Amino acid sequence: MRALVLTIVVLGCLIGSPSSARDVRGRPNPLYQPTGSRQEHALNHARVLMARRDYPGAIAAFDEVIALQPQFAAALAERAFAREAAGDLAGAQQDHDAVLRLTPDRANAWSHAGWIRALRGVDLDQALTYCDKAVDLNTAIGDVNIDPLDSRGFVHFRRGELGLALADYDAALRLFPRSASTLYMRGLVKQRAGDPAAGAADIKRALKINPRIADLWKRRGVEA
Repeated sequence: MRALVLTIVVLGCLIGSPSSARDVRGRPNPLYQPTGSRQEHALNHARVLMARRDYPGAIAAFDEVIALQPQFAAALAERAFAREAAGDLAGAQQDHDAVLRLTPDRANAWSHAGWIRALRGVDLDQALTYCDKAVDLNTAIGDVNIDPLDSRGFVHFRRGELGLALADYDAALRLFPRSASTLYMRGLVKQRAGDPAAGAADIKRALKINPRIADLWKRRGVEA
């Protein structure tokens, strides 16, 4: 479920405006669009496999795309989420870092690079720096995308900074009140901060929106 949703989100966040998907001559921008029929076919196949949760198959298809078009940032980002879903967090970090090198002007490139470090529990100082950069970029352009705030909230959670995590999750939910993942994490933060009733209420709301959200976070090593 999450992989397919993230595929859509990743593309929207990486591509941005329609003009950024093409160069000044109107040709496909190799950072965000397939530039040949073989890449397009393999990419579509990878997305079908992602929807089926065949993550090893999807990764192999993304490998084919990226071998043909090494600077295809959108495909690298999608492969990162496939790798995460398959349990290859180190590989996911490599892909997110590659996307960041290719698209340093994109808030979500910074956000994802910070997020994966927090998920792995490594380089948390760097993860926070990356997420701060993502939030600053979003603020500068007035973007309402919640990903940078959500990622920074998780980094703060991993660092034990519960008050800061709560502030980021509150801000993210003001933008997107029905984010089950954010609600669930805010509930955990509230519980750990000594407010079990409010935490339970957030978790109940999150499960009503997405009954599998607790299982997702449990697979990530985070549970109530």
